[in-house]
Amino acid sequence: MDMGSLTTVVANSAYISARGSFDGTANPSANRDKKYHARLKLPHITVCEGLRETLDLGFQTACVEQPIGKRLFQEFLEANNEYKGPCRLWKDVEEYNQAEDQDRIKKASKMLSRYMEPSAKHFCPFLPENDITKVKEKYAEAGDDLFIETLTSVLDFLKEGAMVEKRILARVHSRFIVSLAYAFQTKTELCLGMEHLHQKRIIYRDLKPENVLLDNEGNVRISDLGLAVELEDNQTNIKGYAGTPGFMAPELLKGEEYDWSVDYFTLGVTLYEFIAAKGPFRTRGEKVENKVVKKRILNDPVAYPEKFSEKAKSICEALLCKTVDQRLGFKNGSCDELRAHPFFSELNWMKLNEGAACITGVTSKMAPYNLLALI
Repeated sequence: MDMGSLTTVVANSAYISARGSFDGTANPSANRDKKYHARLKLPHITVCEGLRETLDLGFQTACVEQPIGKRLFQEFLEANNEYKGPCRLWKDVEEYNQAEDQDRIKKASKMLSRYMEPSAKHFCPFLPENDITKVKEKYAEAGDDLFIETLTSVLDFLKEGAMVEKRILARVHSRFIVSLAYAFQTKTELCLGMEHLHQKRIIYRDLKPENVLLDNEGNVRISDLGLAVELEDNQTNIKGYAGTPGFMAPELLKGEEYDWSVDYFTLGVTLYEFIAAKGPFRTRGEKVENKVVKKRILNDPVAYPEKFSEKAKSICEALLCKTVDQRLGFKNGSCDELRAHPFFSELNWMKLNEGAACITGVTSKMAPYNLLALI
């Protein structure tokens, strides 16, 4: 929190505490209010400069006891050079896996010179020689599995400093754009969760990024079923206004009857936001009335930034289809049609269902099935 934000918090706190007094004289609580103001007054910044030297930059203080954002994470790396190279290599491996085939050779060559040459500034001496040899011999092939062993070694090294957890916290407590690999992991598990709910005849109605949680293994957990409704055995549709502005499906906004198709519209909005760091029906930071957002959902086409791959764009378009019958989702008791989309073409759903498929770098255990290689 910057000083301006802190000042605002203090001012608001003082107002709330002292709002019972208006004239400051006749009111018997005036003295109490002055005490509140005095208690909330901040010392001058020059008085606080000495505190800088007393700050503990260890993991327990910086990450467990204090919220951590990207800036603090970078400051931690600056103070701990042994983790700087491995963390950069980890990020570059993710970028390599997301890169187009024609760009991978150039990316792999840079990673070789940056992290695997003893004279390099960010040389990673902990990497096994056979891992480096494999990359040197096969980088020209630009294969999906080129850096799998390297990433395993990096994460094993970073475990000592709890850097995996630290990086997750950096993402959670700061404004960030989810990589396509993370969006892919989340999307696949959300599909399974939605299918399970719908097979139990439950319409969720409030899927959004805030309600998507991660457990200790990095797997998705759907939260806040306060707006969920269960259909009776002989019931196929329901009517009622429920959900979050910007996420509600067109048929719901029109006041029509609907089924679980509304959940796949919100799934499309959620996936879009994971990738673009903004919703499909408003720009980042835009403050518009709900009726304007409603009009956009009902009438406006969705624009896709360049960061969307063709497959990601295709599945979002299928989920955000304004015509219910044409929308991708739960049909004939399953999500088989959704699973068959090219976005998931290289995913083994059976392994994912069994828990063997996970995204390396999110989970705390190494799994045999690496989703990072699929993008």
